[in-house]
Amino acid sequence: MSIEAAGFRSPVRPTTVATTTAAGPTVGATSGAPAATTKDVGPPALPPKPANRALPPSSLPSSPTGRTGGLQTILHARTAGPTQVDMNIQAGKALRVAEVDLTAAESLEKLGRTGPLRQLQEAEEARFDAYAEQVGAFAASAFQGGSLAPFARSDAMTGLLQQRTARVMGRNVEGVVAPGSTAGAGLDTQTAMNQDAGHTLRGAQAQLASVTDQIRLRLAHSPRAALFEASCKAFDAYAHAASATAGERVRGGSLEPLARAGATESLVRERTALLQETLAALSL
Repeated sequence: MSIEAAGFRSPVRPTTVATTTAAGPTVGATSGAPAATTKDVGPPALPPKPANRALPPSSLPSSPTGRTGGLQTILHARTAGPTQVDMNIQAGKALRVAEVDLTAAESLEKLGRTGPLRQLQEAEEARFDAYAEQVGAFAASAFQGGSLAPFARSDAMTGLLQQRTARVMGRNVEGVVAPGSTAGAGLDTQTAMNQDAGHTLRGAQAQLASVTDQIRLRLAHSPRAALFEASCKAFDAYAHAASATAGERVRGGSLEPLARAGATESLVRERTALLQETLAALSL
């Protein structure tokens, strides 16, 4: 399915080969040795074409989520990259690496935790796993079980796992407000920060709803519509679980509204970026 990379050819030049005659020695020949003459045997044989090579990362188009990947990369690689089997294998390996990294980050976060917070963290992990599976299934459905489907599934899930790993590691360092959230920035009082967090969240949710509705219109008569709705429902459950975990960290305190809103807002923005990429792919 892949197109073979073009080979480089040297300029065609006549070449010479040594032949022996019974004549005397020529200039530069050893005394007593048979003389050497030359004859034109035409151009040399063409070198074999180099094997297909994977594209360097810098040549891959970036997605709106800030990573290389997505449908544009798939389409680009179909004409310039490795074979489809190679792509599927590489994507599967990348997914397994992302799974290992995420498991390590989540285990570190739960280290020494007990009681309600640990239970909420485990519930959040389960909701995320279900969400990632739904996103992968929707991505694969674009290729209707074809050879590109495994690549699309792995690529979509890898992106989500990498984002979650960064989120888990970041909130362990940054504290209450989820990484990527702009809630309460630049404000002094806790009340003002909480109010701003709610306002910021509602704005982000409005943007997500707009993109979601546009995709629904595109998929109105598509069998993929049910998978898209399943991914939306799974996202809502995951975002709710993440909000509950964030609130439990500061349960009962004045920071709780900010923590909950910030966690939800950052996830909503990530989801919006992903759906903007999906909408662009549907427009191709």
